[in-house]
Amino acid sequence: MASVSPSATSLSSPKTRSSSTPRPGRAIQNSDPDQIAPRRVIPRPLEIARVPPAPRPRWKRWRRLWPFRRAPERASPWAQHRAQAEAMPRRSWLVSAWVVVTTAALGLLLFHPAFRVDAVRFEGVQRLSEEQLRTFAPIQQLQGQPRFAVDPEPLAQALREAFPGIRAAQVTVPWQGPVRITLVEREPALVWESPQGEVWLDREGVAFALGDEIQAEGYPRLAVLPAEGQPWPEPPSAAEIQHLLALYARLPQGTKLVYHPLRGYGWYTREGWPVFIGHQLQDFERQWAVYRRLYPLLGQQGWTPAWIDLSDWQHPIVHLAKEGIASP
Repeated sequence: MASVSPSATSLSSPKTRSSSTPRPGRAIQNSDPDQIAPRRVIPRPLEIARVPPAPRPRWKRWRRLWPFRRAPERASPWAQHRAQAEAMPRRSWLVSAWVVVTTAALGLLLFHPAFRVDAVRFEGVQRLSEEQLRTFAPIQQLQGQPRFAVDPEPLAQALREAFPGIRAAQVTVPWQGPVRITLVEREPALVWESPQGEVWLDREGVAFALGDEIQAEGYPRLAVLPAEGQPWPEPPSAAEIQHLLALYARLPQGTKLVYHPLRGYGWYTREGWPVFIGHQLQDFERQWAVYRRLYPLLGQQGWTPAWIDLSDWQHPIVHLAKEGIASP
């Protein structure tokens, strides 16, 4: 009987080769790719580790209790309705508490004596009468009013309109203490003899009166004469007052000034004759020299002039007084 080698037996049948199983722990060594049996690869789902969310900060927890918190912009309508339904009980009592606290605060501001005006203090008053200011109706209405209801600007405007002698007014309403009213009065420049009486004129041409009697010692006096056929003129402007003050500084002390809308500025002599020099003062030195030479000649001739016009110093005009003509 012929003997068969093991190597011949393993290569004789392909079925025998495919069914043979390798031993565990040994790798199959085969260099022919056609002899390797295909394997089926089964895909497995990837397992991603779930990271737990970070803990919510404490201030965000309290933020959920705020009744006016905005809803998330990207939340679905169902999630919004659910969040509103869950937060409705908490919002109701928070809104109620908010209303109660606000009402109590407003009640304190309205009715508590500490938040009402109890006194008014004036600052910067020099020539005005403080009693006259306190009897002013808007000032009297301040007593007992809530402090936050006092509007400073309309009150300051009312003071400036009622008292022309006040150039600026400022009202300060503190939370405690008296209401402070700071005044800046107008500085008088001269006394204007108006048809209504003697009043002050400041450098801006604003007329104002200070009491029943004006202490006008040391201030120049101004008489404004109306032109023929015209009503009584208005007070001079700020520029005209500057010219009048410059003229008064060049005249003897106590000389009374005069102003005519057509003939310009001038002064009164001791006899009461008005002397006009026009609306400009650049030739005042020459006009004054002509006046000093002309004045004694009038006395020597016995003439009584109604007015003298020196606006053209080279050709002075002396208007003699006649019956029925006593003013320029």
